[in-house]
Amino acid sequence: MEEKKVESGANDQPKSEYDRLWEAVSKDPNDFKSWEELIVNVENVEGGITPNIKSEDIEKIHHVYENFLFKFPLCFGYWKKYSDIEMIIGGPEKAEEIYEKGVSAIHNSIDLWIQYCDFKIQHCKDNEKIRDLFERGAQNVGLDFQSQPFWEKYVEWEETNHEDAKAFAILERVIKIPLHAYTQLFERYSNLSVTRPISELVTPDKLKEVEEIVDKSLEGKEDKSNREQLIRQKIHEIKSEQYMKVQAEVGKRWEFEMEIKRPYFHVKPLDQYQLKNWRKYLDFEESQGDYYRIYTLYERCLVSCALYEEFWERYAKYLASKGNIQDATNIFLKAINVFIPPNYPSIRLAFAIFQEEQGNIQKARELYQQILATVSGHIETIEYYYNFERRQNNLEEAENILSSSLNEATEENNKIYLTVKLAQFYERHKHDIEGARKLFSNSVEKFLTNKFFLYNYLLFELRQKDINNIEKNCKKIFTIIKSEQCTLLMNEKITLGKLFYEFLMERGSSVSLFREVGDDIKRMEKSDKNTPTTSNERKRPLTETTYDQQQKRVATQPLVTPTTTVTPQAQAYPTTGYYGDASSYQYNAQAAAAYQQNYYGGWDYTQQQQAYQ
Repeated sequence: MEEKKVESGANDQPKSEYDRLWEAVSKDPNDFKSWEELIVNVENVEGGITPNIKSEDIEKIHHVYENFLFKFPLCFGYWKKYSDIEMIIGGPEKAEEIYEKGVSAIHNSIDLWIQYCDFKIQHCKDNEKIRDLFERGAQNVGLDFQSQPFWEKYVEWEETNHEDAKAFAILERVIKIPLHAYTQLFERYSNLSVTRPISELVTPDKLKEVEEIVDKSLEGKEDKSNREQLIRQKIHEIKSEQYMKVQAEVGKRWEFEMEIKRPYFHVKPLDQYQLKNWRKYLDFEESQGDYYRIYTLYERCLVSCALYEEFWERYAKYLASKGNIQDATNIFLKAINVFIPPNYPSIRLAFAIFQEEQGNIQKARELYQQILATVSGHIETIEYYYNFERRQNNLEEAENILSSSLNEATEENNKIYLTVKLAQFYERHKHDIEGARKLFSNSVEKFLTNKFFLYNYLLFELRQKDINNIEKNCKKIFTIIKSEQCTLLMNEKITLGKLFYEFLMERGSSVSLFREVGDDIKRMEKSDKNTPTTSNERKRPLTETTYDQQQKRVATQPLVTPTTTVTPQAQAYPTTGYYGDASSYQYNAQAAAAYQQNYYGGWDYTQQQQAYQ
């Protein structure tokens, strides 16, 4: 977004309301309220919006609407408003251009397609062009459970033009699709079917089959005047059976549909019940295995849930699982460039893994680097990044990522976690036991109060091969743990001590050390009234994973909160202008190209309804 420069000095003028609002949305593009006020401001021109509006006012209107709809492309009502304005100041051709942009940005908006078709009916005399537009709309929204209004509009238009055969053909398509008002549409189809020729009721092959059945039943009968009636009855039985099957599909989806309280996009958060319903609905549709219905539901979901990373990632993974790699890539790009702020790393980490899986190593590397440039010190990203380099056999770079991140860390939890990970890297991948031991040893005084560090230090020594050295080194660690300088809770000290004690029992060589450690633990248990002393408690297994996950969660939490657990409007954007230098944003050039190439949907929409025609 371009920044307006205000000259300083004695002649400074108070900012206009337009400048104040523009500055507000430039600083915080997620400020939906200021956007709304800004739109009202540019529309409130002297004399109203007329064909004679001033050129500078036209420029402001274009500037605001284009930027707003780039930021919030799913706000279908604003595409309609923008087109209405263009109709006044630029005429039908300009208005239609806005509709085309709108149905590219939000291709599955039933309302927008209906409005566009209404516009086309009013301003176009070519019925074939209007019909082509309806067909485009049918390809984009026809499988939507709530698409009844669109289909009714299409049928009514054909009937208005006295194209009863075409209207009936549309209804023939509709009765195969599970829709909200399916019974109503089927009744309309049934009422119209009695007026239509038999040849329009079923396919030629099916009609031939029905005729053979009826003719066989009439064999030996002189009166065959009711042949057509019998054929219609047989076709009605077929259609009734079809009705029952589709109605059953409607019933399966009804419980999910009735729980969708906000099918449109908004910056306000969805409650957890709504999010849970979308998850369950997607689970159900995937279990049914109809690819086109699954695709349609994902596209609907990502209007309501556009600000939630989990649904973008889930959709991309689903597409990839079906071999649609380019479509999955487009979904990732759409998420990270338009909807999910740069300081939310989860979707970007998923994209980096996806790129690595596709062999796009440099693109994956750039994603990790971009995340760390935006969310400096993010533990999960650091761990993903160094392990990415390790998988590429770049051990030197992997070590550098860990060591530099450790040097730059400011939060103590991050320092502890990265210290342990770097020591484990030395041990597991460089096979430098002394290097790992030195790092643990040099850090122990700094992290005496941290169970995660001491637990991993102790486990490190317990993993080594020389029994005598294990006993000697673990004794040093246990001495530190039970000292007054170590401020862990007594029950935490006992838990760590029992790790050493069980090692001595099962693998140790010194019975004296075994007795000594056992006595120490008994004394510690007596001093801690809250510590259970049952054999079950003593034998309760401890896993590295438990502590590892716990410490990672603590280390990561102060830095970033997942989108799924925070209100979308609370997502923080960078303080720079949203439409500033493209180099400061992730993949902005690709996002712009994607917009021009209609990648908002990432799909060949002509495929959707083939199975339903």
